[in-house]
Amino acid sequence: MYYIPGYHPKWLVGRERIQAVHGERLAALAGRRLSRVWLLWNLKSDAYFGDGPVIMDFEGVRVEICHQRINWLSITWGGIDPAQPLEPSSFRLGLRGDNLGEMDRFVGQVVAGVELLEWIPDDASRGNVAVHIDFGGDGITIYNRIDSTEMSFGVPDSRYDRHRL
Repeated sequence: MYYIPGYHPKWLVGRERIQAVHGERLAALAGRRLSRVWLLWNLKSDAYFGDGPVIMDFEGVRVEICHQRINWLSITWGGIDPAQPLEPSSFRLGLRGDNLGEMDRFVGQVVAGVELLEWIPDDASRGNVAVHIDFGGDGITIYNRIDSTEMSFGVPDSRYDRHRL
């Protein structure tokens, strides 16, 4: 799926379910250094392609985080080998592991903690779950942007209910 060999997303909905399945492993990232990040990249337009996972390696622990539909979240562990070529598709895609803009500033930093964020405004996105990786006051939030995986940087939006793992 998503043109990435070895990637088999397991879609979950709802913070409690996601926390029950992945909370312990996400919490265990605290104290680990972010070693590397790969993003699915549109090679033709030289831009991030949000229809695939954000792949992060924390000193040998690799996690893949992806959103789909309006409220689905998949977190998988070590299923993707970024060295493998992607399967052919109608897009020219690749996994990019450098020159990732704001994401690059977090490589080499130690994780202070991980939070599951639950969107609380009364709108179509209510209940969506994002993953926030905190690096001591600055961080990466991986969230659902209506059927694609997006990232924001810094402190999470105040419209999230924050759940530290």
